[in-house]
Amino acid sequence: MKVALYARVSSDQQAEKNNSIPSQLRLLHEYADKHNMSIYKEYIDEGESALSVNRPAFLEMISETKKKFPPFQAILVWKLSRFARNRQDSILYKSLLKKRGIEVISISEPIDNTPQGQLMEGMIEVIDEFYSAVLAQETLRGMAENARKGYRNGGFSVYGYKNIRIYDEKKNAKTKYEINPSEAKAVRLVFELYAKGNGLKNIAIHLNKYGYKARSGNLWNKNTIANILRNEVYIGWTVFNKRDKKTFGKQFKPKDEWVVIKNTHEPIVNEELFYKVQRLIEQRQPKNQPAQVTASQYLLSGLIKCGKCKGAYGVTGYGRDRKYAYYNCITYSKKGKDICPGHRLRADELDIEVTERVKNLLFSEENMKKLVNDINAATKSLRIGYGKKIIELKRKASDLQLRLMRQYEAIESAMIDLSLVAPRLKELKTQKDALQEEISYYESLNSQNQPVYITKPMIDKYRKEMEQIFMGDNVQEQREFLKKFIEKIIVKDEGIKIVYYAPGAKFPSSALPDA
Repeated sequence: MKVALYARVSSDQQAEKNNSIPSQLRLLHEYADKHNMSIYKEYIDEGESALSVNRPAFLEMISETKKKFPPFQAILVWKLSRFARNRQDSILYKSLLKKRGIEVISISEPIDNTPQGQLMEGMIEVIDEFYSAVLAQETLRGMAENARKGYRNGGFSVYGYKNIRIYDEKKNAKTKYEINPSEAKAVRLVFELYAKGNGLKNIAIHLNKYGYKARSGNLWNKNTIANILRNEVYIGWTVFNKRDKKTFGKQFKPKDEWVVIKNTHEPIVNEELFYKVQRLIEQRQPKNQPAQVTASQYLLSGLIKCGKCKGAYGVTGYGRDRKYAYYNCITYSKKGKDICPGHRLRADELDIEVTERVKNLLFSEENMKKLVNDINAATKSLRIGYGKKIIELKRKASDLQLRLMRQYEAIESAMIDLSLVAPRLKELKTQKDALQEEISYYESLNSQNQPVYITKPMIDKYRKEMEQIFMGDNVQEQREFLKKFIEKIIVKDEGIKIVYYAPGAKFPSSALPDA
């Protein structure tokens, strides 16, 4: 343990034998040696009163304890009366130092552990905590107001932005965010790659391979990528009071405690892409999907199931010189053939077989026609819905026009005073204009959704676009594409069975058959 030694004597006590500075220091050194303590520094106040404001060495010692990593863990004094002028001061300073993990040790008397001393220390701690809580609330309020004006609350800029200095209307210096173009390009790429199915490791490899520079100059890593993907700053928001710094092991406070100020600076990515990425992050949590599936370089990772034990398959072995890998039942690999006999399949061969079967089924001319027919049916349904909406709105507009005409006729016939109905006329006119805008909006939508006429070139073009995605070089993209159509691949004694499904708008009318 490293300790600081503190010795003090006032001028009228200097001559007292056991009170002199040399005497105090000698006893303190002996105590430290006896207890295997390492001495950091001696702090000495000679001829000073017990008032802390008049003790420069004492104040220097206390300031050292305010560092992020204090250089000593305890303060040795001859008596507590050397440390503070009275019990209250002693308890106060001990309480403050205790919060920083620093103990005050009197080598010639026990620490004040009397009930009165403990009560006083407890009261001081409660008052201090209350003051800290109030101060924190006021600080958060001030930070929120500052952020609403578009100003930063201090600190280094995050990757993708740079701090710029400006002056407010009162000529006070302020800081704002401005996009750093070269870094922003890397940020957008991180979000786009993740949205396409790439894992954190693969994104880091891509950035390092193509020369994107991290601000530190170091290589990109998974933690850096993860922090970028989770940060609302990239959609133009300022968020603080987000991290829990007091509770060990916790990273974030509950969301209802976050302070979120939107539109404080220019965004780098749009909200649609950001929230798509957040949904993917949630899906890829270990509780939902093992991390090795997300980062795997093997096409069918996470899709293959054992037909015997219902467990998952994974890559657990390699051929000679690691030229090819094997998919194997995880239960068999870990627990042996007595629990599950399993089947070992070459990864490259199974990838090709599944790819060809899916390609032939999905991209057949029959399915392409079926897909376009489904789109036509959906478009026709939309047009019918828009048409009904337009008719309803026009009826309301006609009714409003009739009511307006009645008001005008009453005014012309002198049956009613214009000054009495002017507000009502204005209200009716506003409603009519709003209805007309809504009619124009739906008429525009209706004109944009014309029926799709099926032609051979159209089918071929769509098939080609889908095949380019499916047969591309990016394993993660291919796997994400497969997962839109394949629920699972079951390995049985007689071969493999692919269980298809068709979520969303890919094949809206019916699911594909088992194959």
